[in-house]
Amino acid sequence: MLYKLDLATLVHGYAQITSYFTTTSSSPVQVTGLNVTVTVPSGGARLEIIGYARACYVDTPSASVRTSLWNGAVGSGTELTEFLNSGANGGAVNGLSLRYEGTFPAGTYTFNLGALAPAGWTYTLESAATYPAYMSVKQIAG
Repeated sequence: MLYKLDLATLVHGYAQITSYFTTTSSSPVQVTGLNVTVTVPSGGARLEIIGYARACYVDTPSASVRTSLWNGAVGSGTELTEFLNSGANGGAVNGLSLRYEGTFPAGTYTFNLGALAPAGWTYTLESAATYPAYMSVKQIAG
């Protein structure tokens, strides 16, 4: 099916960070700077929300970290999807690529990237000027 998008009302947003983010919280927390607010016009829109980072990991080989996309505040809004980076079998440093696609009615939405570490450990999301972490929101259908 072919959709014609009205470029004048196209929903889109972008945010990026260029420094590492770390947390020791075992509850989901906001990744500082990775949030995007968009307004969906009347009639609603199908959106694609992406979270990306070169790598995310925990500082022990026997635990896992979780990174998540949220509609609304991290921890109290609606979790849209989650990436689990398992540290089993000697640890792992994985690239992060989260993607969620859904239909949203007219309104204003703030999408956020969240992260949590297992109790007692540190979660790290890598980001720098040469490899920024980012979130993007784009309309893929009316």
